[in-house]
Amino acid sequence: MNAICDYTDGDLRHAINILQAAASSGNVTESVVKSVVGLTKTKDVQDVLKLALDGKISDARDKMIELIKVYGMSESDFLKYINQAVFNSKANNLEGMLETIAKYDYRILVGANPEIQLSALLAELTKFGK
Repeated sequence: MNAICDYTDGDLRHAINILQAAASSGNVTESVVKSVVGLTKTKDVQDVLKLALDGKISDARDKMIELIKVYGMSESDFLKYINQAVFNSKANNLEGMLETIAKYDYRILVGANPEIQLSALLAELTKFGK
């Protein structure tokens, strides 16, 4: 239940949906909940960031597309996790990277195509690499 509460940030409707999805597999455990919401793939988002910062934009984009289309991670979750990965990376240009993420988050929020925007985000993050 704690994992559901942490993930939904107080959105009861979303919490109920996650609980129903987790319950459909039998026992509701933390690992089942994490699997249902895609939290097991947060490490992969860190890998996407590393690939982008290393200038491997095509590999980063392929991994991002896999997370969204194969594993069902939402675009907003991808942005949330890449934001967290930037903080964890202790990068030199933290402010610039966070501004870039915020810019693309806003573009998606106002209705721009998420796949195109996330691909552009990864391309722009390459300029912050080594």
